[in-house]
Order: sequence, then structure tokens, then C-alpha cells
Amino acid sequence: MTFTGRTDLWTFMLLEIQKRPWFGAGFYSFWAINPAIQPSLKTSMWFGSEVHINEGHQGYIDLLATGGIVGFALGVGVLIYAIILAIKAIGKTPAWNRTHPVTMTRPVAFFHLAFLLALSIHNFTESNLFSNNGFLAMALYFSLFELTSWNRQQNMLDPARKPWEGSASVILSAHENDAPPRPLIRTT
Repeated sequence: MTFTGRTDLWTFMLLEIQKRPWFGAGFYSFWAINPAIQPSLKTSMWFGSEVHINEGHQGYIDLLATGGIVGFALGVGVLIYAIILAIKAIGKTPAWNRTHPVTMTRPVAFFHLAFLLALSIHNFTESNLFSNNGFLAMALYFSLFELTSWNRQQNMLDPARKPWEGSASVILSAHENDAPPRPLIRTT
């Protein structure tokens, strides 16, 4: 089974990834190669003699080819983070509330989760992850923006959260029981 020639393309990409495994070829530079330089990017005659392939038809392999292991880990990490935020939003958002304005309702959170899961599955045979064009890529950026904005707002509204907790909480928690801070340099 070749998925209309995709598996041959994926084999070629995996061989190319081995040449630059850590950082890849660079964002969108892998497919910017001139087919005269890289003849394997040229399509067969049935598709057109002057047409060249401009994507890997597999979003995860494309991410690995352009960003390497580092870019792949960051990209997949962002996608997983967005899915986790969508699941969190489903559990914490009301179905509908007319008396209190909310930034997100449960149906919207379900939409974000469904979209992110569909996009994750879709990218096994197409390349839309973090592209700089296309409707699905823009919808991904919108979902990321809305979910992170909702999460930030939830963190600020949480009554159990102390105002000083956050990224600096490790530094602030070093002083137990509100004792005065100890000097960094020992004085005798």
C-alpha cells in the first residue's frame, strides 16, 4: 500500500532527516529545494512534468524534516498542551450561563478538542501542522490563542491561587513563614 505514492515520499524524507536529525532543514526550507538540484522532488509525468512536490503529505514527518528532533518535540508538545487545555476547559466551563459572562462555554471547548483531535489525525496523511498558510493552520493558531487566553484568565480568577504564585513561586517559597530573607553572602 503506497497511499498514492506517499510511502515512497516518506521513505525519501526519512533518509533526508538522517542528514540533519537535530534541527532539520529549517522552517519551510526542506521543500524549497529546486527540483533540478534534487530530482527526487519532481513528480511523475502523469501529474505534470513541471510540477514539483512541495509537502510531505505527513505533518509529523514534515515537522521532523524542517525542525529536526528539537522542532518536532516542541511542535508536538504545543499540540498536546492545546489538547490538554481543551480537556481542562470542558471540565471547568459552564454549558451556558446568562448571568455571568464567561470567555468560553463547554460547547466551544468541545469544538476546540474535536478540531485539535481531527487535525492530529488528519496530519498522518496531509501536512497542515504549523504551516504558514491554509485554513487549518490558521484555525490551529486561533484554537491555541483562545485556549491559552482562557487558561490565563482561569489562573487569575482562581481564588485558591495566591497572587505571588506563578513562575517566580519557587523563589518566593524559599522563605518559610514570611521570615526575612537570608543574605546570599554569609556575614560573620
